[in-house]
Amino acid sequence: MHIYVVRHRVEKIISEEVEEIQFAEGNIACIVNNSVESMYAEAVMKENELCVSLEWFARRFLRLSVSECDGVVYATDHPSRISWHMADLIRTYLT
Repeated sequence: MHIYVVRHRVEKIISEEVEEIQFAEGNIACIVNNSVESMYAEAVMKENELCVSLEWFARRFLRLSVSECDGVVYATDHPSRISWHMADLIRTYLT
């Protein structure tokens, strides 16, 4: 099992009330400032990096609006709803 603790300057990236976040491979929960919180999906190890749900992370810590279509996640600072055509354009651009 891999456990990752995020401490260094997390308040600059996320928000002032978050001092520490802990993620563990295979867990659907994380620890934020010594309190257990539920995530949308468990943390998984891919190519030696621990991955968590972008949708959950963007909503919980970055306070962004998130929409998903056909496997493409779009996070922005304003309300949005991504269409299939826009998802296809983003996927084509990023691959």
